[in-house]
Amino acid sequence: MKRINRLGRQFLHLGLLPGVLTLGLFALPSCDDEEEDLIGNWVEEGDFEGVTRSDAVAFSVGDKAYITTGYDGDERLADLWEYDADKDAWTQKADFPGVARNAAVAFGAGSKGYVGTGYDGDNKLADFWAYDPATNSWDSLGDFPGTPRWGAVAFSIDGIGYVGTGFDGNYLKDFYAYDPASGWSKKTSAGGSKRRDAVAFAIDGIGYVATGMNNGVYEDDFWAYDPGSDSWTELRDISNATDDDFDDDYSTITGDSGLGFSMAGKGYVVTESGNVWEYEPASDLWVERTNLEGATRTEAISFVVNDVGYIGTGRTGVPILRTSGLSIRRKKKMNTTETSKPDRDSGWLPFLRRSLPCFSSFPVPSPAPGTESGQLNPGKGGAMNSPSVGVGWSTSPRFQPSRGTSLFSPVPMP
Repeated sequence: MKRINRLGRQFLHLGLLPGVLTLGLFALPSCDDEEEDLIGNWVEEGDFEGVTRSDAVAFSVGDKAYITTGYDGDERLADLWEYDADKDAWTQKADFPGVARNAAVAFGAGSKGYVGTGYDGDNKLADFWAYDPATNSWDSLGDFPGTPRWGAVAFSIDGIGYVGTGFDGNYLKDFYAYDPASGWSKKTSAGGSKRRDAVAFAIDGIGYVATGMNNGVYEDDFWAYDPGSDSWTELRDISNATDDDFDDDYSTITGDSGLGFSMAGKGYVVTESGNVWEYEPASDLWVERTNLEGATRTEAISFVVNDVGYIGTGRTGVPILRTSGLSIRRKKKMNTTETSKPDRDSGWLPFLRRSLPCFSSFPVPSPAPGTESGQLNPGKGGAMNSPSVGVGWSTSPRFQPSRGTSLFSPVPMP
């Protein structure tokens, strides 16, 4: 019998308070010279009221957020839930009218949310839909102009949505824009490698794409998209790729099925292992923040409401947390890039954390069976390759035995 580990029905949000960065006032005793302070705190929110799930999508419109689609371990889903952050309350809305699916994309633009692409268990999908919160209704936009796919990314800038990358049987890097006034248009393909299950976010009119998988390799190139010039600019790699000091600790950013979002002018990547990295566009540098509290998770969702980020649901994990205030804990530097994927029958073992000096804890996954190449790839961080359709764990992409409703939310440090 298949063992299913599901996440709790809660959310987390991370809060980073402006003007509270005097580390000397909060520093814990040092254990040795190889330690560093990680800043930020996760706060638990109320339970998500829908079915536990992973590989869902989320979008924000105004001061509300929405979660739809996903996979509960047995069935793909099409229910829609609205989250009121002020009340920490959930309300079920009109079901997504397309075929139930997982591995879709979503974005909010203007007064509407948009959902499309994905996988229904048999077919890769290209249909796209618009949701109007004012009327609680959906409208069909027809098909996305690219090939049917799953594992794509999306972001929005100035009321226009951008969708690209993913997997249609081949890895992809094409990009398209959706303008509610004029429809779809082809844009310059993303720079660098093709990829699926990457992360994307937008800051001050620029879109960013990072991480993801390409033929069994975790990609470490990082790209910025300027819609004004329809061009991509390569930024510093998100791995320890140089002899300089700035990237010495960049050992836990790469991966797939992580989360990307932006708030307060900074970008955030949360990895499957619970590592939280903050991106500063002005310096093109990353800073590690306090790890996601609770169990590690994969194929979760994130959204931002009122410049506060939230993380929830996913495969194997716990409640929704948000941060309100400053928390510092010590963590020994680990000069390693080796990670593993979870066993899809047993899921992740709990990821324990304590607010103690010198405490280090790590997820302890069962070794994964064969994946796309079935081998560790030292060339890209030694990360275990993730599963492909019909290989290893499941005949469906991104199969998830452990599904959850937990929500976490991060707030940026200045």
